[in-house]
Amino acid sequence: MKMKNAMQRSICVIGHKNPDTDSICSAIAYANLKNLTSDRTYEPRRAGEINQETAFVLGKFHMEPPEMCLDVHATVSDIDIRYIDGVDGNMTLRRAWETMRDQD
Repeated sequence: MKMKNAMQRSICVIGHKNPDTDSICSAIAYANLKNLTSDRTYEPRRAGEINQETAFVLGKFHMEPPEMCLDVHATVSDIDIRYIDGVDGNMTLRRAWETMRDQD
């Protein structure tokens, strides 16, 4: 198992609002996968109440429901900014395409 960096914040994996079983189970599974393959810490969360079907499925597999997370907002530090050369308004379409191709 990889060592986790204790100084970094954990990353919450959240499904959609008013979550159904696939949303909750996907958040749990994806957080687990990322914890196994990354040096960051991922935690499953839910964005609404658990319905009866989801409670049954989680109970069947002796799983606790993820914690509720209702305050979801991005901050500037959450954004991955990549600076790349742009195209100017006088560049031909062909040259713009070549630039995009060359810079992937």
